[in-house]
Amino acid sequence: MGTRSSDLRPVRVVDSTLRAGEQFAHADFSPEDRIRLARALDAFGVDELELPSPAVGPASAGCSSTSGPRPPEPQASPGP
Repeated sequence: MGTRSSDLRPVRVVDSTLRAGEQFAHADFSPEDRIRLARALDAFGVDELELPSPAVGPASAGCSSTSGPRPPEPQASPGP
C-alpha cells in the first residue's frame, strides 16, 4: 500500500555545521565565514542552525553576536 501525500509529516532540517564544525583541531570560522555559511544553508532551505555557546571559548564568543534575524544581503554599490 502506498503513502498518500496527506499522510506525510513535514520535515524540519536542523544543521550543526556552525556548532560541531569548530570542534575539530585547527577549525575556526571567522564571523564572515559564519555569515557566508549561514546564508548558504538558508538558501538551501535549512530551517534551524545550531550555534556554539559563547561559554565554549573566545573563538565562539562572537558567534552569538552575529546570530539573530537573517542579515541583509549585500547591496550593490550605485554607479558613479
